[in-house]
Amino acid sequence: MEELKLLDIEESEEVEEKERWTIIYDDAAEWAVTRIIEESAEINRLIMICKSQMRPYEQKIEKYQKRQKDKESYLKSLLRAYFATVPHKKTKTGESYELPSAKLVLKSKEPEHVFDDVKLVEYLKSNGFVDFVKQTEKPKWGEFKKTIKVMELEGILQAIDQDGNVIDCIEVVERDPVFEVKF
Repeated sequence: MEELKLLDIEESEEVEEKERWTIIYDDAAEWAVTRIIEESAEINRLIMICKSQMRPYEQKIEKYQKRQKDKESYLKSLLRAYFATVPHKKTKTGESYELPSAKLVLKSKEPEHVFDDVKLVEYLKSNGFVDFVKQTEKPKWGEFKKTIKVMELEGILQAIDQDGNVIDCIEVVERDPVFEVKF
């Protein structure tokens, strides 16, 4: 093509000889744009074919993953039931039973504390616990939590401060333990 000028790059030990096209006319620029469009359309067509071939396999993978999850859940529920029937080791944080290839573990979880920041800040200020209040008027929950105890009063879990007072603005919610199989 006349519009394209061939440039020779000098050959050296480090650089291979390369041919390079130079566009110097509108016709050549239009040819290059057309070539880009055609190449892009062809690549997009090939990508779409590949994706259409992949989708059935992706669906199979999802099916296999669901089947594995369902089987695992079922077998774990059987192990959980078995765990309840055997004498197991009790620790401060849970219970465990050792098998040759795994350890069945029932982890205890600390109860969750649900509270309103504003009400807790008011409580902390009015009861002399200002060290547990951030300047942003938000409770220093991590620090304050260490000072409270959870007790059952009249069948309800309650948060109790250092002085033995019930903290009305904190709701204590019991959480179920988590059962795991460790390999």
